[in-house]
Amino acid sequence: MRSIDIIDYEKIHRIKGVKPGKKVVIIGGVHGNEVCGVRLLSKFIEEDIKIKSGELILIFGNPRAINEGVRFIDTNLNRLFQSENKLSKKEKESYEFERMKTIRTVLEEADILIDIHSSNSIVSKPFIICENNSYNLVENIPFEIISSGWDEMQPGGTDYFMNSINKQGVCIECGSNTDPKTLENATKAVSQFLIGLGIIEGNLIDNLAEKKYLKVFFQYKTKTNFIPAQEFSDFQFIKENTLIGYDDKELITNQESGYILFSRERINPNEEGFLMAKEINS
Repeated sequence: MRSIDIIDYEKIHRIKGVKPGKKVVIIGGVHGNEVCGVRLLSKFIEEDIKIKSGELILIFGNPRAINEGVRFIDTNLNRLFQSENKLSKKEKESYEFERMKTIRTVLEEADILIDIHSSNSIVSKPFIICENNSYNLVENIPFEIISSGWDEMQPGGTDYFMNSINKQGVCIECGSNTDPKTLENATKAVSQFLIGLGIIEGNLIDNLAEKKYLKVFFQYKTKTNFIPAQEFSDFQFIKENTLIGYDDKELITNQESGYILFSRERINPNEEGFLMAKEINS
């Protein structure tokens, strides 16, 4: 067993099974202050996880940000996995851009991705992010909500990149960084994901809760800044014309009823203030 203190976050860790199979990438720490994915990958490495088939590739997304305990160093890594001509000069000069190129090379050789995230918000709940091409991969994950529409609304994530090259990418949001259950949520989700793929030994969970399928249809971008009018839980249902917050002195309301998420205070223009989602059929 290895100590977490000597794990090299820059290194791409590869584990091969005896039998042929899928090449699966697990990423944690795309945002350096989202600790549950980092802890789970560290646990896999410390315990020298064994797999039955295929290849498991473990990537610590943003090593410098992980070491410093911040979301990113120069820019959001999870918006850089798209056509380079859509990126700004600042983004292309960033530390994260160089790290993105390293990760992108690995994703290009992989079949499937699962990217582990958590939230700084204490009102965050676990949910799945994937487009309908990957619904078959997530049915064993014990989270109620499966959300889509992110590729269109927030392009440039790791899962977006996998979808763009006709592969399968899934992100899991596992809860609040301050909740001890978040690491447990991540462990159960990734274990069930890998068992379902035949990568590791284990039993699938019976009697999973019925899934709720939602699609993100609106994202509010700040004009000046954004202050929420109240604390909204992620996926809280709100009626149309609810006061959501203030952009400088402007009152911001929603034009359609739906589920709100990621409503957070923002201090700069053109930041993501909140999103809205609606229920859809699977």
